[in-house]
Amino acid sequence: MPATTKRRSAKKTVSPVISPAAKVTYLLRTCSKDMTSYNDFKWPKSGPVTCSDWRATPTCGHGLHGLLHGQGDASLMDWSDEAKWLVVAVDASTVVKIDSAKVKVPGGDVVFCGKREVAIAKLLELDTEASPSTVPCGQASASGDYGQASASGQRGQASASGQRGQASASGYQGQASASGDYGQASASGQRGQASASGQRGQASASGDYGQASASGDYGQASASGQRGQASASGYQGQASASGQRGQASASGQRGQASASGDYGQASALRGRARAGDLGIILLFKHDATANRDRVIVGYVGENGIEAGKWYKLNDAGTIVESPAGDSWFDGFAAAPFECAADAKTLKVAAVKS
Repeated sequence: MPATTKRRSAKKTVSPVISPAAKVTYLLRTCSKDMTSYNDFKWPKSGPVTCSDWRATPTCGHGLHGLLHGQGDASLMDWSDEAKWLVVAVDASTVVKIDSAKVKVPGGDVVFCGKREVAIAKLLELDTEASPSTVPCGQASASGDYGQASASGQRGQASASGQRGQASASGYQGQASASGDYGQASASGQRGQASASGQRGQASASGDYGQASASGDYGQASASGQRGQASASGYQGQASASGQRGQASASGQRGQASASGDYGQASALRGRARAGDLGIILLFKHDATANRDRVIVGYVGENGIEAGKWYKLNDAGTIVESPAGDSWFDGFAAAPFECAADAKTLKVAAVKS
């Protein structure tokens, strides 16, 4: 998104549908490339626009719809490359809130029509109540051995590919994906998702429903939030999930999984796991006779299993504590890495091999 250095106050608009005495505010919306929207309504690229069947009821239809101050359900917008993004000046007294997703008005004045990035910059310039953290910003993509991508906004997406690509997305449902030998991905927001692939890929997601997935020989994944999930695969993959019902899964010969919070679950294949109060530990052993892996379940509070302690399987397939200094896992921290929600400041703590 183009940087703006100064915010203007919402200014009066001379328009047949907005009186000079009106308090002006702004909507953000999209149209198809031919300027049509629902029921083939045709929008102008600039100037006044009105609805012929206006009804001031908090229901869909019978009005011109949009996101007031750019806030609402960004999934209602047209995210295609051909879409036209409009900034519409409206009389604030005529705005009817339909729900938390959108509003409608009887008319307004189209003050901008064009690409998303420029439309959002224009909205932020004109509307003092619009915020960069809530407008439907960003999609970012970077490729190359050292590429970085960062996207912020309600449903921002970021993707980076390359040997050491990084991707960061923040917002309500931001997504981040990074591929490459050292790819990193971080997503923040209520339902943010992060995915990283590569030999040492790392992924971090925060939010109530955040998910993180990392694959690679040293892949790491961390998810925080009430029901965050984390999954890591690879020879020494690690996964950490915090929250009331967080889940963590790690596969690989020395994978580690940690889940904190009531009812958290931790699962490790040929590795070790720990869980919080009332949590569940799932460890896997190979059954040579049946030629398959079998799940060994441990419950925190039963059979001596305690919250916050690491456990593994012994040769007999019994759950035993894996203390600090365990030769298999010596050097691995409980919180194996830290990711900031900005690709420029993405930090990774050292992990001993």
